[in-house]
Amino acid sequence: MKWLTDTIAGRTILVLLCGFGTVLFASHSVYEYAIERETRTVNTTRLAERLLFLKRVLLRLPQNERDSAALSLSGGAIEIHWSLRPLATSGGASAVSTKKLRSELLSRHPELGEHGLVVGISEDDPEARKEHRKAPHAHFVLISMQLEDKSWVNISQVTFTVSRYDSPSYWLSLLIFALGTVAISVLMARWLTKPLSRLTQASHQLFSSMEHLPVPEDGPKEVRELGEAINEMQERIDKLIKDRTQTLAAISHDLQTPLTRLRLRLENLEDEQFKTGALTDLDDMEGMIDATLGFLRGESLDEPTQTFDLVAVLDTITHELCDMGATASLSGNRKVIVKGRRLALKRAFTNILQNAVRYGNVARTSVIVRTGLAVVVVDDDGPGIPTSEQERVFSPFYRIESSRNMDTGGHGLGLTVAQTIVRAHSGDISLTNRAPYGLSVTLSLPLAID
Repeated sequence: MKWLTDTIAGRTILVLLCGFGTVLFASHSVYEYAIERETRTVNTTRLAERLLFLKRVLLRLPQNERDSAALSLSGGAIEIHWSLRPLATSGGASAVSTKKLRSELLSRHPELGEHGLVVGISEDDPEARKEHRKAPHAHFVLISMQLEDKSWVNISQVTFTVSRYDSPSYWLSLLIFALGTVAISVLMARWLTKPLSRLTQASHQLFSSMEHLPVPEDGPKEVRELGEAINEMQERIDKLIKDRTQTLAAISHDLQTPLTRLRLRLENLEDEQFKTGALTDLDDMEGMIDATLGFLRGESLDEPTQTFDLVAVLDTITHELCDMGATASLSGNRKVIVKGRRLALKRAFTNILQNAVRYGNVARTSVIVRTGLAVVVVDDDGPGIPTSEQERVFSPFYRIESSRNMDTGGHGLGLTVAQTIVRAHSGDISLTNRAPYGLSVTLSLPLAID
């Protein structure tokens, strides 16, 4: 039920059903009212002509033949009797309708009321009341018309007025209308929302892949304008990122020259203690500059994309760590093909495995394939990362170790670079503490499509 009120398609169907249903009910009611009014007019005219005919015919007959003649003229919903007194009584619960019928009859043939015309109910005719109880939807009318010789012609009429909603054809037409409206609404909703769905899917992919493809600018005018605005925003953001990257890269590069001059000048100092401390600070500064340049290079899209074996890259990193004396291993699938920037991804996985060795003494890497994704899990035996810090460690230059010592805490860019590169390949990275100790880093990348 939530789908009907939470989506454009559902709301379109709901509005069309309610709107068309209301129009159908209103138009059908007006049509029925017009038909009933026309039918009542025709029946009243025919009844007036028949009363006039009865009046003229019965006056020509002797009184002892009038009742049998009246009975022979009966038929259908009308039963006719002749008597010396009226059987109809005006007033009562149906006074309004009977008064209206009397005025309509007289308006067509005024001579019907020359000697007396009573339209009402019968208080002396139990059969009429019995018939009325048997047909609760029937309208029972009794008319008494006085002749010139003071005798009366009594006409009883039962008119059935069945409610239009009791008709099977009404419910059948309503069912066909509802099904047709739903079908048209679904087609209309799909036609209206298809461009919007494409725009939504394209918007989700903004800056989540290596290629910043423009969103489609098709569909209705409003959707086209929205697509144009998103593309313009994407261009501005892309330009802003490039300008920031170029600016920071230029600043970091330009700092190398004065740092080199400082290093040369420090070499001429005689105070060895001061010189050693100053050179150590310069080394830290150059390390930070190199890390910053590396971080900025990680955002660069200059490297072309290619299809390669991810397991081969991880195997190379693992052997490099083992050659350096670290404890590292690789298990799982032996061949997993992905598409992306090979050197950038190698740098990302190198950062993760180096962190595992540095802080957890070991890097155990496993590779599995799961529903179109290559999932890489790196486990270590370190102290782990507090849950409250697991999101913050991806921030640039943020370190849990607060001493700012490069030997113990690094520059605080390893995880940032890894996350940036992996997400640029439409992947993701997450951290989970292992029991009883250790950290598990999970990276996922989409498999290459054949």
